Amino acid sequence: MNILPPDYCGDDTMEGYLDKAGSRLSIFGLYGLLFGCLAAPRLVMPSTLMPEIFGKEGANFETMEQAQETMGNIMALWNYLNGWDSDNKGLPFPGYDYPQNREGALQRIAASLHLADSFFEGLALGGINSETIPEGLKEAAGKIEKAGDLLYEEARLLEEGKELGSGDAAEVMKAVEHCERVIDSCIMKIHNGLKEERMRAVQDLRAVAAAQGLRRRASSKVGRNDPCPCGSGKKYKRCCGLIH
Repeated sequence: MNILPPDYCGDDTMEGYLDKAGSRLSIFGLYGLLFGCLAAPRLVMPSTLMPEIFGKEGANFETMEQAQETMGNIMALWNYLNGWDSDNKGLPFPGYDYPQNREGALQRIAASLHLADSFFEGLALGGINSETIPEGLKEAAGKIEKAGDLLYEEARLLEEGKELGSGDAAEVMKAVEHCERVIDSCIMKIHNGLKEERMRAVQDLRAVAAAQGLRRRASSKVGRNDPCPCGSGKKYKRCCGLIH
């Protein structure tokens, strides 16, 4: 069982916030979206993330307090998942006990599909899609899609069929659990497989920020005999002044 951070309201409360705000996402969809964003190399800013959660028109918050509470808890969950040790821990996701019947099986299937579909949406926000995903991770992405296809088919059969007996329900739940394990393990593989790309992206951002900072410092008025703003200890005319 996952130990959630004290500054996070909890999954049941968070799902209530999403519903009140008019989000299309379930709590599983929110987890999947955040997993995808955090796995992708390109940094996803809140200004990009929030429209995916609440739609382009924005959330239907009744009060400013409700808005602050919801946004604060989304960021708390983001920070929690960002600190997930994917090398040593299983995938943290909401844990629910489903009734061992047709309705419970359909609920569980819907939750797994929301997580898987939203994971790919999060990856896309961070610049990864079917064309740009590294070759070595395409198999894992394909397995998630195949597991999703199996879940969709299982849901179709359940919706067309009669109420399940206890033995039938147990078999269906076992099949759904197998698909969940495939989805979970492949999400972990993709997350870990993109680790080096995430590190390179961070290094690139730092290099750009450093270069911009140097240009800003050098473009300000600095006397030829003043210390160079780059911090070398030399006079400006003997350092960066030679190239400006």
